[in-house]
Amino acid sequence: MGQKQHKEIKLTIAQKERLRIVRKFEKFFWWSVLPGFVLFPFFDGLFFLFFAWCMFGIAFTFYMVGDFIEQHTGAFSVTDELEFYGRTAQFIAGLGIFLGVVIFVIPGVLGMFDEFGIDLITLIFD
Repeated sequence: MGQKQHKEIKLTIAQKERLRIVRKFEKFFWWSVLPGFVLFPFFDGLFFLFFAWCMFGIAFTFYMVGDFIEQHTGAFSVTDELEFYGRTAQFIAGLGIFLGVVIFVIPGVLGMFDEFGIDLITLIFD
């Protein structure tokens, strides 16, 4: 059984430029995770852990935004490789953006502010 070949999605010049900018930001935030994990063991408190957690979430979200623009995403394992194109890829990337923000970015920001003694939830909702 042969694998079905998909046409590559054609990107406009504007989309290519947006994708280039998004990938540049993504690369910056992937590198921003490193100082958080390196500095975490040497300081009291969890600020640098929350910092790394938040930077990972931002980098993951930028990765998903890039996949949304590109209309192509995929996953692989030892035995199989999945690739999605078009609207399906955009839907999966949209879910990834939502999960990246909800699971990583928001708790990371809340944790960093909590380490400074600021309860953002109380400030926002009271």
